[in-house]
Amino acid sequence: MRLASEVRAISEQLPADLGVMSAAAGAAGALKLLLGVCTVRSMDDPRAAAVTANLARASGQLATAAAGIGALFAAARDVATIISPPV
Repeated sequence: MRLASEVRAISEQLPADLGVMSAAAGAAGALKLLLGVCTVRSMDDPRAAAVTANLARASGQLATAAAGIGALFAAARDVATIISPPV
């Protein structure tokens, strides 16, 4: 999927992953799985057997991405507190 490869290319150029790119990569992977599930139109489709597993994988990837974003927000608040001048 093009989005996942673009996220990977951007992350390779960064000096450090602060959690944003890993969260984006996880969300992109989940999106790919969800789109694959949406394209299964019948039980005769060979991908139909993997629908439940792919939904579970997508859910896990989204949960991991959400946790990474939450940690990033927490870290950003901590950094903002440290560098903000007292009022």
